Amino acid sequence: MDVFRFRLNCVDHYQATPTEFDPKLHRELGLPSQQHNGYQVPVIRVFGATETGQKVCAHIHGALPYLYLEYDGSLEQDAVDAYIQRLRISIDHALAISYRRNAYNSRLHFVGHISLVKGVPFFGYHVGYKYFLKVYILNPLNMTRLADLLQQGTILAKVMQPYESHLQYLLQWMCDYNLYGCAYIDCAKVKFRDPVPDSLEMRNPAHKWHDQSILSGWISDANELPRQSHCPIEVDVCVQDILNRKEIHSRPIHHDFKERFNHLAPDEKYVHSMAAAHSLPKF
Repeated sequence: MDVFRFRLNCVDHYQATPTEFDPKLHRELGLPSQQHNGYQVPVIRVFGATETGQKVCAHIHGALPYLYLEYDGSLEQDAVDAYIQRLRISIDHALAISYRRNAYNSRLHFVGHISLVKGVPFFGYHVGYKYFLKVYILNPLNMTRLADLLQQGTILAKVMQPYESHLQYLLQWMCDYNLYGCAYIDCAKVKFRDPVPDSLEMRNPAHKWHDQSILSGWISDANELPRQSHCPIEVDVCVQDILNRKEIHSRPIHHDFKERFNHLAPDEKYVHSMAAAHSLPKF
């Protein structure tokens, strides 16, 4: 498949039962592998148009909201797994009580996944990596409540400082995947929702996506994934297929004192958004 490209003109999100395009979280949530209605996940919905003007509604799957928590425990795999399990149970329990739900309902889940990561803290002056737990949650609407509970000491009976919990879900996704409003989203592959545009009814011969160019294997079952819009093209996209993120490369410049002795080139900036600032005209 050629790169599927469309503009990010309007964006929102909704909760839905997981599909083939969403992360498989059954094992982590303690659910049978065949059960798909035990929880819901966020799906980002983008409205835009292709380069030739074909209107598009895209459902972006796999982007879960998250926050970071500092981790200073043992790095032994068993110790990390045990702590993650305790943290998951404590978060689910605290959020359930906070929302006045049954905290002992095994089918009630708020945490999607927790993983151990490392990074250099952004605020203040730091040299060297620190370890963090990246906590993904299943509903963006629970993020503020979770951050409050962490700072109140409700989770694991200790006060914890959440990082990046202040970012709105859609903004967090756009930052992570190098996306901008009214700019193009490039996708390595997508799956179209039936029906696709009829080539015989097209007025613009430059339009690229229609029943003659879209293979049958690229079209989803209409019974499983019905259309939600009146756009001529409606697609499902997995976040890992968004190519814009590949344009950003990590720069390990804060893990030691390298930046003190090896300065950046004149055309480089520590902050990407400032890279072109020096070229702006002066008035």
